[in-house]
Amino acid sequence: MSGQHLQPPSEVRTDGLDQRWWALGLCLVLAAITFAVFGQTAGFEFVNCDDNLYVYENGTVAGGISLKGLAWVFTHAECSLYHPLTMLSLMADYQFHGLNAGGYHFTNVLLHIASVVLLFLVLRQMIWPEGLAPFYPQREKGYPVWTVALSFLSLALVTGGLLAFRRKRPWLLTGWLWYLGMLTPMIGIVSVGVFAHADRMTYLPQIGIYMAFAWLAAEWRANRVVIGGLMAGVLAVLMVCAWKQTAYWKDNETLWTHTLDCTTRNYLANLNLGNTLMAKGSLDEAIVHYQEVVKIMPYYAEGLFDLGNALLQKGNVDEAIIQLQRAVQIDPAFAAGHNNLGNALLQKERVDEAVSQYQQALQLMPDSADFQNNLGGALLKNGRVDEAIACYQQALVLNPGLAVARTNLQNALLRKQSQNEVIGALTRFPMPVSLKMCFVCNGFQANVAVMVIAIMARAAFGETTWKQ
Repeated sequence: MSGQHLQPPSEVRTDGLDQRWWALGLCLVLAAITFAVFGQTAGFEFVNCDDNLYVYENGTVAGGISLKGLAWVFTHAECSLYHPLTMLSLMADYQFHGLNAGGYHFTNVLLHIASVVLLFLVLRQMIWPEGLAPFYPQREKGYPVWTVALSFLSLALVTGGLLAFRRKRPWLLTGWLWYLGMLTPMIGIVSVGVFAHADRMTYLPQIGIYMAFAWLAAEWRANRVVIGGLMAGVLAVLMVCAWKQTAYWKDNETLWTHTLDCTTRNYLANLNLGNTLMAKGSLDEAIVHYQEVVKIMPYYAEGLFDLGNALLQKGNVDEAIIQLQRAVQIDPAFAAGHNNLGNALLQKERVDEAVSQYQQALQLMPDSADFQNNLGGALLKNGRVDEAIACYQQALVLNPGLAVARTNLQNALLRKQSQNEVIGALTRFPMPVSLKMCFVCNGFQANVAVMVIAIMARAAFGETTWKQ
């Protein structure tokens, strides 16, 4: 024992304290780096890639945290996925931020910082993002047999080689098996959704690869300054790449344009970019992308629907009708498709056909105030005034704030009065209370017309003053 050189307790405590300070310092550096890369998202908008489904069009999330919402997230799947913690997090975001997109993004930045620091404490590694996209479409004809065979052969060779070195470098095999084990559920044997694969599904599997490299790097007998400088250089390059990749999520147009640059025959990217351009009023550009969607997926009802709507808005009604008819033929339960087809048919004075489409839409979505209002308009145009009035009234029951339905109801009620009743009311003196009420209860345009007729009638009968 006397020959051993024991370190004084004070030095042991000092070294341990230094290591903790170094770890804390590195955690702060990683947090700062992560914020430098992803902090820009606090000024980003929502994008129509899941944000609509999970946040701004999701009534449950928009209700904030409530007992009903808590029961819902644990008993329902969203987008075919069961992830109650995600939904609870989004509900909490809504509670604090409403529909301010920056708040949601900032929460994600904080979660990302926490994940990076936690991963550093275990492995001290990062990833290299390059040429990534939010959506990779399924290959229409699958992968060639030789590609699949070569992949399995490569896996077998790597696994065999690492097994041979398992005694000398066991961490390599451990990292590799981690990678394979975590990746197996994600390789598409069981397809989840419409995407072929997703970059986010490689995050956990990659930990095994980084673990193996971290231990391998520990064997490198080189000057610490050299190793530190090299790692700092790698980290700087990774920061630049990650910052550039994050910037693609700035808004819908940037995101989906980049996705089309990274992928081929991507119907979803074309569809979402078309929707973005439509919202901006760039009709011609939107139509080009919708046409590409239909070219890639000829039997995709939503693509035909969006193309039909764009053509209708441009004034190409005949072509719009063709596309919308194809959409509802492919998906007869497409309520919005029937409704918009009715709108197009009504523009071509094909009233009976429009009525039929609106009725089918209401059979599928009987609680739609808009569909009720549209059906009322078609019925009124067909001379079926009483039925139109009933539709407008039902629309207002469903949505009392639907101003267009209220105006349409007023006009329909005025139209219901016979010509004789109107003339008789105008030619009696003094003016009846019912006619006075007409100025209050009916629509502005109708009131002006009645007023003009009343003035003409009074002039014809020689009456020049209004009587109370």
